[in-house]
Amino acid sequence: MADRPDSHDLAQYSYILAFTSAGLLLLVFLVGLIPVDALGVLSNLVWLVLPTSAIGLALAFMARAEFRRQDPGKDWMNRMRVGLRINALALAFMVLLAIVVVGIGFVQGIGR
Repeated sequence: MADRPDSHDLAQYSYILAFTSAGLLLLVFLVGLIPVDALGVLSNLVWLVLPTSAIGLALAFMARAEFRRQDPGKDWMNRMRVGLRINALALAFMVLLAIVVVGIGFVQGIGR
């Protein structure tokens, strides 16, 4: 069928987005270590990880569903697994971070 996306492309894009998410988290962590206030704006880049990891996770799930119908090969299966795991961890971290940020804002709002 021509309408179906290629499962190898889905696994490849999920793999790329996994390392993009991890790279953004690392960049924000390293920027946070620098004691310069002007770089504080770059800390907002962490919120780009939320859509990046969510899209990468969805692509990995779609690739996994397609790989059940066909034998993709060991290399493609490993890329899909890496994409799935890193994107799932990044998304879980971001959801936890969002809950903490909302909780802190809620507590600060009560104190006023």
